[in-house]
Amino acid sequence: MASAYLGILLSVRTRSNRIGLLVGLLAGFLGSAAAAQPVELFECLSSPESFPTCEDIGGGVLFTECPARFYRFYGRIAWFPLRCVGPITVGVKTAGFWSTRFPLYVEVVPLRQNPGVCVNDPGYVVMIARGGFAPCGTWETVGPVDITTVIPVGSSYALRLRFFGAPGGDSPGVDCVRVTPHLTGVTATTWGQVKCLFK
Repeated sequence: MASAYLGILLSVRTRSNRIGLLVGLLAGFLGSAAAAQPVELFECLSSPESFPTCEDIGGGVLFTECPARFYRFYGRIAWFPLRCVGPITVGVKTAGFWSTRFPLYVEVVPLRQNPGVCVNDPGYVVMIARGGFAPCGTWETVGPVDITTVIPVGSSYALRLRFFGAPGGDSPGVDCVRVTPHLTGVTATTWGQVKCLFK
C-alpha cells in the first residue's frame, strides 16, 4: 500500500504539487490513526487477557460464590486510549466485602503527549461506586455523562479507577468496566457545505 502511494507521489510532475499531495496523504494517515482508537470499552479482569493498560499496586483477588473474581488495587488503574465521540455511560461491576469502607472513584482523564495517567494527571470524577454486597457483585452505572466539557470530541482520554486502602478498610473489588458512547450530532463540515445551508 505504501508503494502505491509512493508511485502516485512520484508521478506528480511539479514539486509544489508533490508537497501538497504529501501533506494530504500525511493528514489522511494521521486522521485514520485517530479514528482507529476505540470509542467503547468492555473489559472483565476475571478474563486472563483483560487487564488495565496501567496499574499502581495490585491488592489481591477476592473470590465469590460465582465464577467471577473481583480485584482490589491500591492507587489507580486505567484503560486507554479511548476516543471521545460525545457523552458516555459508564458501568462498573463491583463487590463489597466486610472490609469495604471507602468508595471507588471512576474518572475520565484527558490524554497528553506523554500520559502519566496512573501517576498524577488530573482526572474528572464521573461516578462514585460504593460496592454492593450481592453474592455475585452488582453493576453500578451512571450516564449519559457529558464529558465533552473537559474532553473535546475527537480527543483521546483514559478511564481511570481510583482505589483507596488503609488499615481496617479499603475500596470495593472490581471485575468489569464498561464505557458506552452516545454519539453527538457534531460532524466535520467544510465552509462550502455551511454556505449551502444559508442560500
